[in-house]
This record gives sequence, C-alpha cells and structure tokens, in this order.
Amino acid sequence: PLTLGIPIRPGCRMGPASAATASLEVALAHATRLLEAEPVLAEEQAREILRAIGDHPRALHVLAMARVGMGDDQAAVGVLGPLARDCPRWAQVHADLGAALARLGRMGEAVAALRHATATQPQLPDAWLALADALRASGDAEGADAACLQHVRQAAKDPRLLAIGKALFENRLP
Repeated sequence: PLTLGIPIRPGCRMGPASAATASLEVALAHATRLLEAEPVLAEEQAREILRAIGDHPRALHVLAMARVGMGDDQAAVGVLGPLARDCPRWAQVHADLGAALARLGRMGEAVAALRHATATQPQLPDAWLALADALRASGDAEGADAACLQHVRQAAKDPRLLAIGKALFENRLP
C-alpha cells in the first residue's frame, strides 16, 4: 500500500511497525469525524485500527475522546494518561487529560496536565479555559483570572476585542 507520512504530534514515540498507509489515514479521519455525533461508532473504528496496527497515538486519542463523548472520563484517563507520558509534546492530549481529570474532581492532577498543555502550546484557548476552571475549583482565583485572560488572548485575535477582554478582567470597564 501507499505509505503516507501522517503528521504525528512532535514528541510521540512510535515504533517502526506503525508506518501509516492510505487506508489508515482514511480510517483515522473517519473515526475523528464520528466523535461528536456518534462516539460509540468512533470507539469501534478506533478499536479496529488498534487491532489492525497496534498502539497508534492518533487512534488511541480518538479512542479516549470517544470515551469522553460517552461520558466515561475514567476510561478516557486510562488511555490519555499513558498517551500523555509517551507524547510529552502533544499539547492537545495533555489538555484533554486535564479536562477529563477535572471532570473527575482530580483538580491537582488536572491543573498539572493543563499547565503542561498551555506551556507546550500556548495557542490552545480551550486549554486555558479549562485551566481557569480547574484553578478556580482549586481555590486559586488569581491564577484562574490569569488563565482566563490568556484564554481571551488566544481565542480572540482582534486587538479591539483583546483590549475589551483585558479591561474586563482588570475591572476597568467604563
């Protein structure tokens, strides 16, 4: 089969047996599309990929996010934790792990994962927002406000909106 260089997040360790093929790329894209509307089918697709080629980071991520979509954060953490260890520079995995940990009430771990995600890739607005929520739940209002401001900075690229957001967080509205 035709071998494609599937973009794997930097920092992920993959063995030589995980060479990407055109059919793998199609299967991963299909599973990803199913996540929002049909998480059960996305999980089935991810499991098929994993049965066929072994522990592929993107397939594991789809599997974890399918579990999140089905409301099973504990199972998602069981997949995302090892994936985050194996892929330390894949910020989205750390953000997803942090969000799942927060939903489980494990705020200390959630904050650590979300801080790692935002330090690795500061352009993830949802990670900043999840960090703000986790910090607020942990009693760190000042840290939560700072993370909220970063969320606004990353989510909005219009300088006027940024100025309004900053004024709001600094309680300087006219």
